[in-house]
Amino acid sequence: MDCETLTLHTLVPVHLKDRDLQSSDIWYRELHFEKGHHYHISAPSGSGKTTLARILYGLSTAYAGSYFIGDRHAKSLDISEWSRLRQRGISIVFQDLRLFEELNARENIEIKNTLQKSCSDAEIDEMLKQLGAAHTTERESRLLSQGEKQRVAIVRALCQPFTWLILDEPFSHLDAEATRAAARLIAEKAAARNAGIISLQLEDDDFFPYSKKWQL
Repeated sequence: MDCETLTLHTLVPVHLKDRDLQSSDIWYRELHFEKGHHYHISAPSGSGKTTLARILYGLSTAYAGSYFIGDRHAKSLDISEWSRLRQRGISIVFQDLRLFEELNARENIEIKNTLQKSCSDAEIDEMLKQLGAAHTTERESRLLSQGEKQRVAIVRALCQPFTWLILDEPFSHLDAEATRAAARLIAEKAAARNAGIISLQLEDDDFFPYSKKWQL
């Protein structure tokens, strides 16, 4: 399925319809996201940042307006089409990370990697090393700190083919040095795929060479 462009047409989540959203650059607007470009959306708490991430990833259809993936309306896609998109087209780092607590770091990463064999064991080890998380490999996720979990979630998201990478507060538990390392790794892997990045964060940043910056 073509997912080189994502388009929002006068979209607004149902639970935000009664709010004054005139200052938003996103809701009720016509927006086009193009493959290979990096987009930053800054959003204060409660403005719908995670809701937007869920819509883009196909986990929520509680919105008015339209969301198109290529020339397909997102609401017209069936479960199998969304499954293929999430395996090969759209990857995500969730704000709540969504690791399986009873699995160790490598097992969490392999859940994604096994489907497509996108990365070798050596490549996974190298990514974890770059993020200072090599020591987490055999530890159950429930025993990891939030920062360690976030590193594992980032590597997991990179271990699949993707045209789009959605980042929902991906660095919130990392210090400045770890954030720079993670941003470098993400940019490198996205560039290798000519993939687009949509980064949703509380504040503005300069982690990537953004094509556009918007306020939610």
